[in-house]
Parts: sequence; C-alpha cells; structure tokens
Amino acid sequence: MKRISSIWIAIMGIVVGALIVLAYNAYSQKRNMLRVQNQDWRKLNLILDQIDKNYVDTINVGKVTDAAITAALAELDPHSVYMPPVELTEAETDLAGNFDGIGIQFNVPNDTAIVLEVIPGGPSEKVGLQKGDRILKVGDKDIAGVKFPQDSMVRRMKGPAGTKVTVTVGRGSETIPFEITRGKIPMHCVDASFMINDTTGYIKLSKFSRTTYSEFSQASIDLLGKGMKKLIFDLRDNT
Repeated sequence: MKRISSIWIAIMGIVVGALIVLAYNAYSQKRNMLRVQNQDWRKLNLILDQIDKNYVDTINVGKVTDAAITAALAELDPHSVYMPPVELTEAETDLAGNFDGIGIQFNVPNDTAIVLEVIPGGPSEKVGLQKGDRILKVGDKDIAGVKFPQDSMVRRMKGPAGTKVTVTVGRGSETIPFEITRGKIPMHCVDASFMINDTTGYIKLSKFSRTTYSEFSQASIDLLGKGMKKLIFDLRDNT
C-alpha cells in the first residue's frame, strides 16, 4: 500500500511539475509578445515626440495624434473607428433623439443657407421664421456669401435650451433680425406612416436613435388598428 501511495505521489509530482513548466512557458511567451507590442507603441510615441520637437513648422499636435489613431484603427475591422470629442458629442446627440437648438432645417445650395422647414411648435416658428428665408447672420457673424462651413453654421445655431441667439434673415427685399430662445428639438425617426391599401401599411424609418423603438411601435399599432396585414418597411437612406 505504501509503495502504491509513493508511486501516485511521484506521478502527481511529475504532472504538477509539467503543468508549472507549461504555465511558465505560456507566461514567458505572452510577456515577450507584450514586450514587442510595447516597443511598437513606444516607436509611435517616439515619432510623435520627434515631430513635436523638431518639425520646422508649427503643428496641431492633437490633430496629428487623431490622424495617427485613425490610421491605426483603419487596419482593424470596418466597425473599429475613432471619434474625436466633437464627433462623439454629435453622435450622442443623434442617438438621444433630440437636441437643443432653434428648430429649423436648412440647406446651402450655393453660399447662402435657405430654410427648408420650420419645425412646428419649435422656437423659430414661435418668433416667425418661415420656409424660404435666407439666413444672413447668426449672432454678429455674417454667414451668407462667404462660403461659411455648414457644420459651423449648425454649431452656432445650436446651444443649451433657454439661451438666446439672434438670427438675421432675408425675406424678399427685407432684412429681418429674430431673437430666438433655443429649446429642446425632437428628431423623429419615423418620417412617414400610412396605409397604401386596405391591408398594406408603409413605414419609412430615417434613422436609429433612443426613440426609434417607441416611434416604430406606435406607428405599427396605429396601422394595425386600420387593418394592416402586410407592412412595407422602408429603410432606404437610413442613417
């Protein structure tokens, strides 16, 4: 019995020893791999540091860093992307299903913003802005006829609810300033919902946000109440 016990102890010792060796080898390989990876990252930091110290012209270090990060993530799958703080804020606003602003949609066909839609019940409608108005100034900044970037126009019009901004528009031969108090503007996901015939419903979804589920559910319930048996679900140009 003692001999059998001794044999089992010896076997267990060999097994444990083998496991320790395997675990150590795996740890060593992982440590070496991490050392190589850390060296690669140090190489990137060294290059950025040299650019910052020795490049002949003044550079925007943040912009160069963002470009390096973007290039690194481009080597991964298509869903791995880097979003700078401004883009992240805009993306979170889109997902929230609302934003703080003046409540208009506009386009810039040439070099002047034209109001396409005034959101019903929104701040701009309350003060009298109209579809077709030409936006000349936001605050004291001229934005018409100067090729002002459209995203910069949007940022000037947006702002915390309750704050004021003066928007000057051209209407016919008139120039009219409007003081607008910004408010919470809903961004609807369901652009259209109606019955095509007695049994077929149609829902057009323009984007996904936190309100998508509730809007789609309500539209579906309304159409079911009208006799819908089949649904055309339009996701074209969805964002």
